[in-house]
Amino acid sequence: FSSTIRLEIGTAKDGEWVSLPEKACYQGMVVVGAPGTGKTSGVMYPILHQLVGHASKPGGLVLEAKGNFRDAVETYCTRYHRLDDMQIIRPGGPYKYNPLSRQVSPSALASDLTSAMLNVRGGMDPKEAFWVYAAEEVNRNLIRLCRLTSHDVTFEDLYVLATSEVALGQEIRRLRNVTAESPELRDEARGVLVWEEKWRTMEWRMKTSVIGEVTSFLNIFVDSAEYRKTFCPKRNEATFGGFQDCLNKGRIVVVDMPPGEFGLGAISVATLMKLAFFDTALGRVSSDNTRHLEGLYRAFYLLKHSPTVVESKLKELELRRAAVKPDERDKADRDILALEMAVKLKCDCLQPELVRVVSKAKSETYKRYRALQVADA
Repeated sequence: FSSTIRLEIGTAKDGEWVSLPEKACYQGMVVVGAPGTGKTSGVMYPILHQLVGHASKPGGLVLEAKGNFRDAVETYCTRYHRLDDMQIIRPGGPYKYNPLSRQVSPSALASDLTSAMLNVRGGMDPKEAFWVYAAEEVNRNLIRLCRLTSHDVTFEDLYVLATSEVALGQEIRRLRNVTAESPELRDEARGVLVWEEKWRTMEWRMKTSVIGEVTSFLNIFVDSAEYRKTFCPKRNEATFGGFQDCLNKGRIVVVDMPPGEFGLGAISVATLMKLAFFDTALGRVSSDNTRHLEGLYRAFYLLKHSPTVVESKLKELELRRAAVKPDERDKADRDILALEMAVKLKCDCLQPELVRVVSKAKSETYKRYRALQVADA
Protein backbone atom coordinates (compact mmCIF):
# COMPACT_ATOMS: atom_id res chain seq x y z
CA PHE A 1 0.00 0.00 0.00
CA SER A 2 1.15 3.52 -0.70
CA SER A 3 0.20 4.56 2.85
CA THR A 4 0.17 2.55 6.06
CA ILE A 5 -2.90 0.45 6.70
CA ARG A 6 -4.18 -1.14 9.90
CA LEU A 7 -7.30 -3.30 9.98
CA GLU A 8 -9.51 -3.02 13.02
CA ILE A 9 -10.99 -6.43 13.80
CA GLY A 10 -13.02 -5.80 16.98
CA THR A 11 -12.67 -5.74 20.75
CA ALA A 12 -11.16 -8.40 22.99
CA LYS A 13 -12.73 -9.63 26.24
CA ASP A 14 -10.87 -6.95 28.19
CA GLY A 15 -12.38 -4.24 25.98
CA GLU A 16 -9.13 -3.48 24.12
CA TRP A 17 -9.29 -3.06 20.33
CA VAL A 18 -7.79 -5.87 18.28
CA SER A 19 -6.19 -4.76 15.02
CA LEU A 20 -3.94 -6.18 12.32
CA PRO A 21 -0.83 -4.18 11.36
CA GLU A 22 0.04 -3.86 7.67
CA LYS A 23 2.46 -6.82 7.56
CA ALA A 24 -0.23 -9.10 9.00
CA CYS A 25 -2.51 -8.12 6.09
CA TYR A 26 -0.14 -9.90 3.70
CA GLN A 27 -0.67 -13.26 5.43
CA GLY A 28 -3.47 -15.79 5.07
CA MET A 29 -6.52 -15.46 7.30
CA VAL A 30 -9.25 -17.92 8.21
CA VAL A 31 -12.56 -17.03 9.88
CA VAL A 32 -14.19 -19.93 11.73
CA GLY A 33 -17.70 -20.18 13.11
CA ALA A 34 -21.00 -22.04 12.86
CA PRO A 35 -23.60 -20.85 10.30
CA GLY A 36 -25.27 -17.62 11.37
CA THR A 37 -22.63 -16.59 13.94
CA GLY A 38 -21.53 -13.52 11.96
CA LYS A 39 -18.46 -14.57 9.95
CA THR A 40 -19.54 -12.45 6.99
CA SER A 41 -21.31 -9.56 8.71
CA GLY A 42 -18.97 -9.36 11.72
CA VAL A 43 -15.59 -9.89 10.01
CA MET A 44 -15.70 -9.90 6.21
CA TYR A 45 -17.84 -6.79 5.76
CA PRO A 46 -15.83 -4.61 8.18
CA ILE A 47 -12.53 -5.71 6.57
CA LEU A 48 -13.94 -5.07 3.09
CA HIS A 49 -15.19 -1.66 4.23
CA GLN A 50 -11.75 -0.63 5.52
CA LEU A 51 -9.89 -1.88 2.43
CA VAL A 52 -12.22 -0.28 -0.12
CA GLY A 53 -12.19 3.00 1.81
CA HIS A 54 -8.44 3.11 2.39
CA ALA A 55 -6.63 6.18 1.06
CA SER A 56 -4.25 4.10 -1.08
CA LYS A 57 -7.22 2.65 -3.06
CA PRO A 58 -5.86 -0.92 -3.18
CA GLY A 59 -6.97 -3.31 -5.91
CA GLY A 60 -7.81 -6.96 -5.35
CA LEU A 61 -9.87 -10.02 -6.18
CA VAL A 62 -13.22 -10.90 -4.60
CA LEU A 63 -14.67 -14.39 -5.12
CA GLU A 64 -18.43 -14.50 -4.60
CA ALA A 65 -19.36 -17.56 -2.55
CA LYS A 66 -22.83 -16.85 -1.14
CA GLY A 67 -24.59 -14.60 -3.64
CA ASN A 68 -24.80 -11.38 -1.62
CA PHE A 69 -21.15 -10.33 -1.19
CA ARG A 70 -21.12 -8.49 -4.50
CA ASP A 71 -23.83 -6.16 -3.13
CA ALA A 72 -21.58 -5.24 -0.20
CA VAL A 73 -18.65 -4.50 -2.54
CA GLU A 74 -20.93 -2.29 -4.64
CA THR A 75 -22.23 -0.47 -1.55
CA TYR A 76 -18.74 0.40 -0.28
CA CYS A 77 -17.48 1.32 -3.76
CA THR A 78 -20.43 3.71 -4.09
CA ARG A 79 -19.74 5.21 -0.66
CA TYR A 80 -16.07 5.87 -1.47
CA HIS A 81 -16.63 6.91 -5.12
CA ARG A 82 -14.89 3.81 -6.48
CA LEU A 83 -17.61 2.34 -8.71
CA ASP A 84 -15.37 2.95 -11.73
CA ASP A 85 -12.75 0.70 -10.08
CA MET A 86 -15.19 -2.20 -9.81
CA GLN A 87 -15.01 -4.89 -12.52
CA ILE A 88 -17.60 -7.69 -12.35
CA ILE A 89 -16.75 -10.93 -14.16
CA ARG A 90 -19.70 -13.20 -14.82
CA PRO A 91 -20.68 -15.46 -17.76
CA GLY A 92 -22.43 -13.29 -20.33
CA GLY A 93 -21.23 -10.09 -18.63
CA PRO A 94 -19.39 -7.15 -20.25
CA TYR A 95 -15.89 -8.32 -19.28
CA LYS A 96 -14.17 -11.00 -21.35
CA TYR A 97 -11.06 -12.72 -20.03
CA ASN A 98 -9.02 -15.65 -21.31
CA PRO A 99 -7.28 -17.31 -18.31
CA LEU A 100 -4.88 -19.02 -20.75
CA SER A 101 -3.57 -15.69 -22.11
CA ARG A 102 -1.28 -15.17 -19.09
CA GLN A 103 2.38 -14.77 -19.98
CA VAL A 104 3.62 -17.74 -17.98
CA SER A 105 5.12 -21.03 -19.16
CA PRO A 106 2.91 -23.75 -20.73
CA SER A 107 3.89 -25.98 -17.80
CA ALA A 108 2.54 -23.44 -15.29
CA LEU A 109 -0.74 -23.04 -17.21
CA ALA A 110 -1.20 -26.80 -17.55
CA SER A 111 -0.53 -27.21 -13.83
CA ASP A 112 -3.17 -24.55 -13.05
CA LEU A 113 -5.70 -26.44 -15.20
CA THR A 114 -4.92 -29.61 -13.25
CA SER A 115 -5.38 -27.76 -9.94
CA ALA A 116 -8.75 -26.41 -11.08
CA MET A 117 -9.85 -29.86 -12.29
CA LEU A 118 -8.90 -31.48 -8.97
CA ASN A 119 -10.67 -28.70 -7.08
CA VAL A 120 -13.86 -29.49 -8.98
CA ARG A 121 -13.51 -33.17 -8.06
CA GLY A 122 -12.61 -32.51 -4.45
CA GLY A 123 -9.12 -34.02 -4.70
CA MET A 124 -7.31 -36.79 -6.52
CA ASP A 125 -7.85 -40.50 -6.07
CA PRO A 126 -4.37 -42.14 -6.15
CA LYS A 127 -5.77 -44.68 -8.64
CA GLU A 128 -6.44 -41.82 -11.09
CA ALA A 129 -3.01 -40.18 -10.82
CA PHE A 130 -1.76 -41.63 -14.14
CA TRP A 131 -4.75 -40.26 -16.09
CA VAL A 132 -4.59 -36.84 -14.39
CA TYR A 133 -0.92 -36.33 -15.24
CA ALA A 134 -1.43 -37.73 -18.76
CA ALA A 135 -4.13 -35.08 -19.27
CA GLU A 136 -1.75 -32.41 -17.94
CA GLU A 137 0.89 -33.52 -20.46
CA VAL A 138 -1.65 -33.16 -23.28
CA ASN A 139 -2.65 -29.66 -22.13
CA ARG A 140 0.98 -28.59 -21.76
CA ASN A 141 1.95 -29.67 -25.27
CA LEU A 142 -1.19 -28.26 -26.90
CA ILE A 143 -0.59 -24.88 -25.23
CA ARG A 144 3.03 -24.94 -26.40
CA LEU A 145 1.91 -25.91 -29.92
CA CYS A 146 -0.55 -23.01 -30.18
CA ARG A 147 2.02 -20.52 -28.91
CA LEU A 148 4.63 -21.71 -31.41
CA THR A 149 2.20 -21.31 -34.30
CA SER A 150 1.73 -17.68 -33.19
CA HIS A 151 -1.84 -17.55 -32.01
CA ASP A 152 -3.58 -17.32 -28.66
CA VAL A 153 -4.83 -20.51 -27.05
CA THR A 154 -8.28 -20.74 -25.49
CA PHE A 155 -10.21 -23.53 -23.75
CA GLU A 156 -12.07 -24.06 -27.02
CA ASP A 157 -8.77 -24.51 -28.91
CA LEU A 158 -7.60 -27.13 -26.41
CA TYR A 159 -10.90 -29.00 -26.71
CA VAL A 160 -10.81 -29.05 -30.52
CA LEU A 161 -7.13 -30.09 -30.75
CA ALA A 162 -7.56 -32.83 -28.13
CA THR A 163 -10.63 -34.35 -29.79
CA SER A 164 -9.99 -33.83 -33.51
CA GLU A 165 -7.10 -35.59 -35.26
CA VAL A 166 -7.73 -33.47 -38.36
CA ALA A 167 -7.40 -30.18 -36.43
CA LEU A 168 -4.27 -31.41 -34.63
CA GLY A 169 -2.72 -32.54 -37.92
CA GLN A 170 -3.33 -29.11 -39.47
CA GLU A 171 -1.73 -27.39 -36.49
CA ILE A 172 1.32 -29.71 -36.65
CA ARG A 173 1.75 -28.89 -40.36
CA ARG A 174 1.55 -25.20 -39.48
CA LEU A 175 4.24 -25.76 -36.84
CA ARG A 176 6.54 -27.42 -39.39
CA ASN A 177 6.09 -24.44 -41.73
CA VAL A 178 6.85 -21.99 -38.90
CA THR A 179 10.05 -23.81 -37.88
CA ALA A 180 11.17 -23.96 -41.52
CA GLU A 181 10.95 -20.15 -41.66
CA SER A 182 12.28 -19.60 -38.11
CA PRO A 183 15.06 -22.13 -37.33
CA GLU A 184 15.51 -20.69 -33.81
CA LEU A 185 12.17 -22.28 -32.83
CA ARG A 186 13.24 -25.82 -33.77
CA ASP A 187 14.56 -26.80 -30.34
CA GLU A 188 11.30 -25.89 -28.64
CA ALA A 189 9.20 -27.42 -31.43
CA ARG A 190 11.09 -30.72 -31.23
CA GLY A 191 9.50 -31.59 -27.89
CA VAL A 192 6.00 -30.97 -29.27
CA LEU A 193 6.70 -33.09 -32.36
CA VAL A 194 8.01 -35.98 -30.22
CA TRP A 195 4.88 -35.80 -28.06
CA GLU A 196 2.60 -35.63 -31.14
CA GLU A 197 4.14 -38.80 -32.58
CA LYS A 198 3.61 -40.60 -29.28
CA TRP A 199 0.04 -39.27 -29.11
CA ARG A 200 -0.73 -40.31 -32.71
CA THR A 201 0.46 -43.89 -32.16
CA MET A 202 -1.06 -44.35 -28.69
CA GLU A 203 -3.35 -47.37 -28.22
CA TRP A 204 -6.90 -46.13 -28.92
CA ARG A 205 -8.49 -47.23 -25.61
CA MET A 206 -5.81 -45.48 -23.58
CA LYS A 207 -6.04 -42.42 -25.82
CA THR A 208 -9.83 -42.28 -25.40
CA SER A 209 -9.44 -42.36 -21.61
CA VAL A 210 -6.91 -39.49 -21.65
CA ILE A 211 -9.15 -37.43 -23.97
CA GLY A 212 -12.04 -38.03 -21.56
CA GLU A 213 -9.87 -36.76 -18.71
CA VAL A 214 -8.95 -33.59 -20.67
CA THR A 215 -12.45 -32.80 -21.90
CA SER A 216 -14.21 -33.50 -18.59
CA PHE A 217 -12.86 -30.15 -17.40
CA LEU A 218 -12.87 -28.24 -20.72
CA ASN A 219 -16.55 -29.09 -21.29
CA ILE A 220 -17.43 -26.55 -18.60
CA PHE A 221 -16.12 -23.73 -20.81
CA VAL A 222 -17.10 -25.12 -24.22
CA ASP A 223 -20.67 -26.39 -23.77
CA SER A 224 -22.16 -23.01 -22.74
CA ALA A 225 -22.29 -20.11 -25.20
CA GLU A 226 -22.06 -17.61 -22.31
CA TYR A 227 -18.94 -19.30 -20.90
CA ARG A 228 -17.33 -19.35 -24.36
CA LYS A 229 -18.07 -15.67 -24.88
CA THR A 230 -16.68 -14.65 -21.48
CA PHE A 231 -13.72 -17.01 -21.00
CA CYS A 232 -12.63 -17.93 -24.56
CA PRO A 233 -12.07 -14.55 -26.28
CA LYS A 234 -9.26 -13.92 -28.72
CA ARG A 235 -6.70 -11.30 -27.71
CA ASN A 236 -8.39 -8.44 -29.59
CA GLU A 237 -11.77 -9.34 -28.02
CA ALA A 238 -10.64 -9.45 -24.36
CA THR A 239 -11.93 -6.55 -22.26
CA PHE A 240 -10.40 -7.47 -18.88
CA GLY A 241 -6.77 -6.32 -18.73
CA GLY A 242 -5.56 -8.97 -16.28
CA PHE A 243 -4.41 -8.73 -12.68
CA GLN A 244 -1.26 -6.70 -13.34
CA ASP A 245 -3.54 -3.93 -14.54
CA CYS A 246 -5.85 -4.56 -11.57
CA LEU A 247 -3.04 -4.12 -9.01
CA ASN A 248 -1.40 -1.18 -10.78
CA LYS A 249 -4.63 0.80 -11.16
CA GLY A 250 -6.43 -0.24 -7.97
CA ARG A 251 -9.22 -2.22 -9.67
CA ILE A 252 -11.55 -4.37 -7.55
CA VAL A 253 -12.32 -7.53 -9.53
CA VAL A 254 -15.45 -9.39 -8.42
CA VAL A 255 -15.99 -12.90 -9.79
CA ASP A 256 -19.76 -12.93 -9.43
CA MET A 257 -20.33 -16.68 -9.74
CA PRO A 258 -21.82 -18.16 -6.54
CA PRO A 259 -21.57 -22.00 -6.59
CA GLY A 260 -25.26 -22.26 -5.72
CA GLU A 261 -26.08 -20.70 -9.11
CA PHE A 262 -23.17 -21.81 -11.32
CA GLY A 263 -22.16 -25.14 -9.77
CA LEU A 264 -18.86 -26.67 -10.91
CA GLY A 265 -18.23 -23.78 -13.30
CA ALA A 266 -17.98 -21.41 -10.34
CA ILE A 267 -15.35 -23.59 -8.64
CA SER A 268 -13.33 -23.90 -11.87
CA VAL A 269 -13.31 -20.17 -12.62
CA ALA A 270 -12.64 -19.21 -8.98
CA THR A 271 -9.61 -21.55 -8.84
CA LEU A 272 -8.12 -20.25 -12.10
CA MET A 273 -8.72 -16.60 -11.16
CA LYS A 274 -7.22 -17.08 -7.69
CA LEU A 275 -4.10 -18.77 -9.10
CA ALA A 276 -3.70 -16.02 -11.72
CA PHE A 277 -4.04 -13.34 -9.02
CA PHE A 278 -1.52 -15.05 -6.71
CA ASP A 279 1.02 -15.48 -9.53
CA THR A 280 0.69 -11.82 -10.49
CA ALA A 281 1.03 -10.60 -6.90
CA LEU A 282 4.06 -12.81 -6.20
CA GLY A 283 5.64 -11.82 -9.50
CA ARG A 284 5.69 -8.21 -8.34
CA VAL A 285 7.84 -8.98 -5.30
CA SER A 286 11.16 -9.25 -7.13
CA SER A 287 10.34 -6.12 -9.15
CA ASP A 288 9.52 -4.20 -5.96
CA ASN A 289 12.81 -5.38 -4.41
CA THR A 290 14.66 -4.18 -7.49
CA ARG A 291 13.07 -0.72 -7.24
CA HIS A 292 13.86 -0.53 -3.53
CA LEU A 293 17.50 -1.50 -4.04
CA GLU A 294 17.80 0.90 -6.96
CA GLY A 295 16.53 3.71 -4.72
CA LEU A 296 18.92 2.69 -1.95
CA TYR A 297 21.87 2.62 -4.34
CA ARG A 298 20.99 6.07 -5.65
CA ALA A 299 20.70 7.34 -2.08
CA PHE A 300 24.20 6.04 -1.30
CA TYR A 301 25.45 7.70 -4.47
CA LEU A 302 23.98 11.03 -3.32
CA LEU A 303 25.98 10.84 -0.06
CA LYS A 304 28.98 12.28 -1.88
CA HIS A 305 27.13 15.62 -2.03
CA SER A 306 26.93 17.97 0.91
CA PRO A 307 23.70 17.96 2.97
CA THR A 308 22.87 21.44 1.67
CA VAL A 309 23.02 20.30 -1.97
CA VAL A 310 20.90 17.20 -1.26
CA GLU A 311 18.25 19.18 0.63
CA SER A 312 18.04 21.86 -2.07
CA LYS A 313 17.64 19.17 -4.75
CA LEU A 314 14.85 17.61 -2.66
CA LYS A 315 12.97 20.92 -2.31
CA GLU A 316 13.36 21.62 -6.02
CA LEU A 317 11.97 18.19 -6.96
CA GLU A 318 9.03 18.46 -4.56
CA LEU A 319 8.06 21.80 -6.07
CA ARG A 320 8.45 20.50 -9.62
CA ARG A 321 6.53 17.24 -9.06
CA ALA A 322 3.09 18.89 -9.18
CA ALA A 323 3.83 20.23 -12.67
CA VAL A 324 5.17 17.04 -14.27
CA LYS A 325 3.04 14.88 -16.56
CA PRO A 326 1.23 11.95 -14.90
CA ASP A 327 3.31 9.37 -16.80
CA GLU A 328 6.53 11.02 -15.52
CA ARG A 329 5.35 11.30 -11.92
CA ASP A 330 6.61 7.85 -10.90
CA LYS A 331 10.18 8.81 -11.83
CA ALA A 332 9.87 12.07 -9.87
CA ASP A 333 8.58 10.13 -6.85
CA ARG A 334 11.56 7.74 -7.05
CA ASP A 335 13.96 10.70 -7.22
CA ILE A 336 12.30 12.28 -4.17
CA LEU A 337 12.44 8.99 -2.26
CA ALA A 338 16.16 8.58 -3.04
CA LEU A 339 16.89 12.13 -1.88
CA GLU A 340 14.86 11.70 1.31
CA MET A 341 16.76 8.49 2.03
CA ALA A 342 20.06 10.25 1.36
CA VAL A 343 19.18 13.04 3.81
CA LYS A 344 18.38 10.45 6.47
CA LEU A 345 21.54 8.44 5.78
CA LYS A 346 23.61 11.61 5.74
CA CYS A 347 22.74 12.29 9.36
CA ASP A 348 23.94 8.82 10.34
CA CYS A 349 27.06 8.68 8.18
CA LEU A 350 28.95 11.93 8.76
CA GLN A 351 31.38 10.31 11.19
CA PRO A 352 34.72 9.41 9.50
CA GLU A 353 34.74 5.83 10.79
CA LEU A 354 31.47 5.13 8.99
CA VAL A 355 32.74 6.12 5.54
CA ARG A 356 34.16 2.64 4.95
CA VAL A 357 30.85 1.02 6.03
CA VAL A 358 28.88 3.26 3.66
CA SER A 359 31.21 2.46 0.76
CA LYS A 360 30.84 -1.28 1.38
CA ALA A 361 27.06 -1.00 1.72
CA LYS A 362 26.87 0.95 -1.54
CA SER A 363 28.87 -1.74 -3.35
CA GLU A 364 26.84 -4.60 -1.87
CA THR A 365 23.53 -2.89 -2.66
CA TYR A 366 24.52 -2.36 -6.27
CA LYS A 367 25.55 -6.03 -6.62
CA ARG A 368 22.18 -7.19 -5.29
CA TYR A 369 20.35 -4.73 -7.53
CA ARG A 370 22.18 -6.02 -10.61
CA ALA A 371 21.55 -9.66 -9.61
CA LEU A 372 17.82 -8.98 -9.29
CA GLN A 373 17.79 -7.24 -12.67
CA VAL A 374 19.34 -10.33 -14.26
CA ALA A 375 16.86 -12.61 -12.46
CA ASP A 376 13.89 -10.50 -13.61
CA ALA A 377 15.14 -10.47 -17.21
